[in-house]
Amino acid sequence: MKLINFVALFAAVALAAPAADPAPAGELDSSPEAHTLERRGCVILIMTDSEPSPTLGKRKREDDSCQSLGIAPPSAYTFDSLIRITVGSSPNTRDFHIYKGLLTHYSTYFKAALNGNFKESKEGVILLCTDDPEVFQIVCYWLFTGQLWDSRKVKKEGEVPLSWRLLCSIFVFGDARGIPALRNAAIDGLMDKISDEWKLFTGQVKFIYQNTPKKSLLRKLAVDMVVKTYPVDQLKESECNLEYMMELAIALESAGKRRLLSQEEWRKMNNCDYHDHDSVAPPKS
Repeated sequence: MKLINFVALFAAVALAAPAADPAPAGELDSSPEAHTLERRGCVILIMTDSEPSPTLGKRKREDDSCQSLGIAPPSAYTFDSLIRITVGSSPNTRDFHIYKGLLTHYSTYFKAALNGNFKESKEGVILLCTDDPEVFQIVCYWLFTGQLWDSRKVKKEGEVPLSWRLLCSIFVFGDARGIPALRNAAIDGLMDKISDEWKLFTGQVKFIYQNTPKKSLLRKLAVDMVVKTYPVDQLKESECNLEYMMELAIALESAGKRRLLSQEEWRKMNNCDYHDHDSVAPPKS
């Protein structure tokens, strides 16, 4: 069946069916691949002397001059007063203690909440009831180290120990909390995971489309990875939704006769195509 006909059939079925409840942001895979960072009572203890990751950025790319990777680092004055952030809903909540300046340096959401006349700013407490503590633990590690995982714990060079769902959830968190540099880090993780495992995250399409806005760069990657590398007839209907299939059909029509990329060719793909450059400040000279 041609893709356009499949989309038409899919649309008819979808429009006739009742709308499904959105998947909660931060819902995680229970698969063994899901990576859980070491948990401690106070997140400031997560600071580490680990060297820069040999994993991220190791893949040969067409252009390594991406400015999104050059956001100005926080100054010493960033490590000031501590903010308590309670993440999750009862009974699965966790408290994190993070420097206010570190949060406001990277996040427009936390900058607005902590620098205004809001309750959060006066009390030094923020509640993130709809977020997942495991995702936020990784976000904290990234805030302090610039990495999404401890590169010393990977079994082989180029391995990405985070699950597809975790990487997508990190992107969604960065999107919701105004942290473009975190979104870019999640994109790099996804690109490198595809390169290493030569698999796609089609199983996360519904989660992505339920938790990201139109024109999301994560949606763009979800479409392009199929257009560039995957036989469309092998897609599972259960993994896709109407909006994704429509965007995929348009992209395939625009691509015309296509030649699927090899794994080595994918490794040379330019991550900048999926980075947010407009919202990330370039490094200060």
